[in-house]
Amino acid sequence: MNLTASLVLRQSTQQAHQRLDQESAMQQLMGQDLTPRTYQQILQHLHGCYLTIEDRFARWFWAGNRGPGEWLTPGVFHRTRLIEQDLLELQQLGAGVSEPVRGPEDGSLPVFTRRAEILGMAYVICGSLLGARLIQARLAQTLGPDYASALTFFRAAMLPGMPSWSAVRKSLDTELADPKDLEDAVTAARHTFAHFESWLTVPVAPCMA
Repeated sequence: MNLTASLVLRQSTQQAHQRLDQESAMQQLMGQDLTPRTYQQILQHLHGCYLTIEDRFARWFWAGNRGPGEWLTPGVFHRTRLIEQDLLELQQLGAGVSEPVRGPEDGSLPVFTRRAEILGMAYVICGSLLGARLIQARLAQTLGPDYASALTFFRAAMLPGMPSWSAVRKSLDTELADPKDLEDAVTAARHTFAHFESWLTVPVAPCMA
């Protein structure tokens, strides 16, 4: 039985995905004791993480690389502006002053030059949009209506124009039919998960405010 490319990607990154869900700051986002200040700290780590992801996609995209399908666009990756908007809102709501956080060096995520590698990174990013919907619902419940305006980053997963997961899977299955392309995509997806882990397993101390 031949496995589809999207299923191979899923199986090849399953352990990394579980670690990110269960052993990183992402789990704190789902906790009932999350405070606005801790939420702010986690957003700062996500901002650092996504800055590098945006850079890697921009280098590839603006070099003139294009391909079939309209879903592989800067809008999927360029989301730090949304995090910045949420951080500013939290500061205005009194959650505290945002301060730079230290994370891994920029080289924690390789520079991708092949479309197959970008597709592997896209697999992780587009998959995170599914989780963002669940996180947004929990944040709305935990933080309450006073902080509804500071959930822009996670709400973006539900905006028109974001690719559906079924469309992403179909595109991956079509474009990664070549075994070498699929191998490169799996390697890039693993690197991307490792990048998220390096930013989000940094201890984020619970805050009372």
